[in-house]
Amino acid sequence: MERIKGANGVGIAVYDEGNPQGPALLLIHGFSQAALCWQRQRDSDLAQDFRLISMDVRGHGASGRPWDETAYNDARPIADDINAVLDHCGVESFVLAGWSMGGNWAADYMRHYGTDRMRGLFLVSAPTQQGTDIAAKMFGRGAGDNLGGMFSPDPLANINGTSAFLRACTAKPLPADEFEMMLSYNMMVPPEIRLWMLSRVTDNGDVMGKLSVPFLQVHGSEDQIVLPFAGEYTLGQVPHDNKKMIIYDGVGHCPFWEATDRLNADLAGFVRGLD
Repeated sequence: MERIKGANGVGIAVYDEGNPQGPALLLIHGFSQAALCWQRQRDSDLAQDFRLISMDVRGHGASGRPWDETAYNDARPIADDINAVLDHCGVESFVLAGWSMGGNWAADYMRHYGTDRMRGLFLVSAPTQQGTDIAAKMFGRGAGDNLGGMFSPDPLANINGTSAFLRACTAKPLPADEFEMMLSYNMMVPPEIRLWMLSRVTDNGDVMGKLSVPFLQVHGSEDQIVLPFAGEYTLGQVPHDNKKMIIYDGVGHCPFWEATDRLNADLAGFVRGLD
């Protein structure tokens, strides 16, 4: 891991792994998470064939935490951070894989930097709307019932809310060691930053309505955080026919963790299909 300078000098943690000669994949985590969520991709056979670049979005993981709402509730800073990562790594072309809120952050990048370097977009359980009327139909009780606790400055309420949120992220309970790891990196994100992140109102219909690169959306049938409707809605906005949505039966909000082999195969197949 190394830290680079993102927008306004904020330190952004970058992990550049895998085959340096392979096609580049940029992995972007979701709300309150970290690049560690991609551990089952970073430590898999994908690393033999692909260059795997992941990052901790500002406010998360090992990245900097500017104490300013405007550092989080606007598209530009995160778009600039992503672009800084790509420039630092010398990436000329890449496939972007985004989980959950990573879909909105992917749209932030495309809004400001286009898709000239992007070969394809692979979203996992991800919406591209936030705070809009239609977005209200995209989120399940696993999010709605627990976000209040995740925003609380009271440590016990925050821990309880975050724990409940994580339990709702998977269709089946996680082993204790895996749950503890996820809870640990979730708790690294202060409640104020969580609130600032979710205070945005973002309609990315204009961005997705101009998408020209191949698009694949993966969603779990049992997702109680971001409902499959979110993927269907985004798919309907994409104007071309080189698009697809795959539903994983019996899987929750974390297909990359709950159905690792299938997700890795679908991701590899998507990238190889771009050649």
